[in-house]
Amino acid sequence: MAVSPVETREDVGTSADSSTELSQGSDVTSWKERSGVVFVSAFAVRVFFSAVFLGSCDNLNSIAHIPNAAAHEYFYLPYFPIIDNILGSSALIVAKLHFIPIALVPKLLPCLVDSLIAVWFLRDNRFEKHFRQRAAWLYVFCPLPLILIAIQGQWDSLWVLPMVSALAMADLLGHMTEKRRRTLLVIGVLLGIAILSKPVAFITAGLLIPNFRNRRSTNDWIQECCLIVIGFTATMGAFLAKFALNGINLHLNLRDVLNYAQAPGFTVFGPVRFYYLHAYDETNVHFTVAAVTSDLRDLSILYVLAIVLWQMFVRVPIDKMTVAAAVLVISPAIGGLAPQYLFWPLVFILAAGRFRAAVVYALFSSSLFFVFFLIPGASAAKGESAAGYLPLRSLSFLGVPRSVLEWFANSPVALDIWNPFANLVVPVLFCAFGIYLLVSRVTPRYAPDEQTLQPLELRAIRTCIPYIVTMVIAAVVYGLYVNHNLGAMYATIDAGVGKYGFVHPIFNGFYWSDILFFTTRTPWTAFVSGTWWGSILIIGPLLIIWWGVRACRHFSDADAVVKRADASEPLFVWRRVRESSP
Repeated sequence: MAVSPVETREDVGTSADSSTELSQGSDVTSWKERSGVVFVSAFAVRVFFSAVFLGSCDNLNSIAHIPNAAAHEYFYLPYFPIIDNILGSSALIVAKLHFIPIALVPKLLPCLVDSLIAVWFLRDNRFEKHFRQRAAWLYVFCPLPLILIAIQGQWDSLWVLPMVSALAMADLLGHMTEKRRRTLLVIGVLLGIAILSKPVAFITAGLLIPNFRNRRSTNDWIQECCLIVIGFTATMGAFLAKFALNGINLHLNLRDVLNYAQAPGFTVFGPVRFYYLHAYDETNVHFTVAAVTSDLRDLSILYVLAIVLWQMFVRVPIDKMTVAAAVLVISPAIGGLAPQYLFWPLVFILAAGRFRAAVVYALFSSSLFFVFFLIPGASAAKGESAAGYLPLRSLSFLGVPRSVLEWFANSPVALDIWNPFANLVVPVLFCAFGIYLLVSRVTPRYAPDEQTLQPLELRAIRTCIPYIVTMVIAAVVYGLYVNHNLGAMYATIDAGVGKYGFVHPIFNGFYWSDILFFTTRTPWTAFVSGTWWGSILIIGPLLIIWWGVRACRHFSDADAVVKRADASEPLFVWRRVRESSP
């Protein structure tokens, strides 16, 4: 199939020889182009903020579960047991390395994997060298993943890394000519790793199914799907067998995962949390918020299924990375949002070559994310994440000033502004942004040899190896290490948490064994006050603005907008700068 004029790459101002070198990444001429420098920089930034700030209820949940995981006891967690293994293995750090801040322990692996995502962008040889460098350093200091890991203490980077790698390989399948079976097996393995890390990866799993319209034969298409399933099943089976050998009750674990998947969903803000909806609930016996929550969740599922069927049967292959980003923007906006959901689309937007869209999205979501942890009433349970910005006692000046804590906790103005904005305006904006991703026409800065690049030649997928090795090590260590001395573990955790800026030492062994996380409706009486000159309330927005200004400097040469000269082609199936077949 010939390439249309619209699909022809822009002149990037380099010779053919130098372009080939850039695409292969063989000539490292600057320290900014070294994977080690990118990784160390990203890891250092994440570790610093993770250690300094205690984190939200999610991180405190993880800290409280460490003794149970170390003792191989059952505790509720709606994920597969790899998280149990990681927490149980991290008990060694808690027991032996007392100098490490306790808040960093459960955040350590997410920091590692998120730093690997920055390296992933640098090694993504689908794009030309200068774009890869900008994307990598954009992500190193991006405030959105920093807030997700350092403040909230979430694990979402664990599933995003293998999933974006699998989608990148699937996106290159359209023009591959060799080692197709091995590629499909690797895609299945990466999908298995993503699902093991967090089952939410199922949302984008359907995009990995090969296009049915471009099949060589029906039998060949079935064989390709089976190869992905084999890779996925082998990976899941190997890890689940190890979990069973480690003594984990897989029946209880799978029950928790399935029950959580069948629930209406965890919604912190979104349409179902809108005030007027709850007011109507009180006046109409035939209407309940729970029913609407379930209906909206079902609607988001139908949307995902429609996207999967569309990509399977559309004549011209779609850009899987962009569609994945749109799915991860629109589906939560309809079904219900939680703070960590804001992070999901970012990596896929940037991996699609959408530099400008990634910057705009990150700036908006980071600002929303930052404000969320300032308002106790915005959380699912009031005050459950009040310790999100609580720093080490020795760095208490970084905390939020007491007067601000009291205002956000007691003033109705904060919630009067937050509720309609987060529950109505944000979902509408997200749906509009997802539609924009689907219909907008841009020319990402692909490398000159991208059209002949084989999926297994994608150097970015090698960044998954350290994470997979870490998963294996965690599973092995978990099986070898058991600590039944819960009293000592709780005492160590209590001492570690006491290093953060609480006014009174309110924690003890009985507390940690019965209550999963600290919560307070009066944070101004429980926390040491920060100072205005050094508060995260001032430094945080300034850092977000600084990052935005630095990122926007590259808008002019990031990704060029394509003119609508191809108006005769179907709107939603336009393939960016790439032929559908070799």
